[in-house]
Amino acid sequence: MFEIASELEKKNLPFALVTIIRTNNIVPRKSSRMIVLPNGECYGTVGGGEAERIAKKKALEALEKKENLSFKIMLPKGEVEMICDVVKCARKLYMVGYGHVGKAIGELLYKAGYSIHIFDREKKECDYAAEIKYGSSWMKIFENIVIDKDCAVVVTCHDKEELLSCVD
Repeated sequence: MFEIASELEKKNLPFALVTIIRTNNIVPRKSSRMIVLPNGECYGTVGGGEAERIAKKKALEALEKKENLSFKIMLPKGEVEMICDVVKCARKLYMVGYGHVGKAIGELLYKAGYSIHIFDREKKECDYAAEIKYGSSWMKIFENIVIDKDCAVVVTCHDKEELLSCVD
């Protein structure tokens, strides 16, 4: 669990850490932790079933609001109190083109706390990148990419017209 949290933090990726802090009567788990990613992926458990479903929902809400929270869950024979700590709500940098200029900008913004997402036509290596996508078509590379208010986009390649046709 801590290795996963460390890897996520190293890449400046946001996640929520849900921790059981108090229980009363009969509950599935007396103590435990669960990591929840913004896409709903989870690591660990806080007891499964209804308690875990509610905990995951609360963690996703906390990630959306970028705020920690605490909550209680009433179960048929007991009660569980949990806290949800939001970790690394960094902005994303979509780096399009990762040559010498892209590397310099990417490293600078990584140190400033951005999660780095690299897109290029050629395979690239970057230890601190949260994501590296490459391929022969910009349209294919940008499939399923969402640009929102928490994203910065830097283009350091020469295909500006083709790139702009791929982005809404």
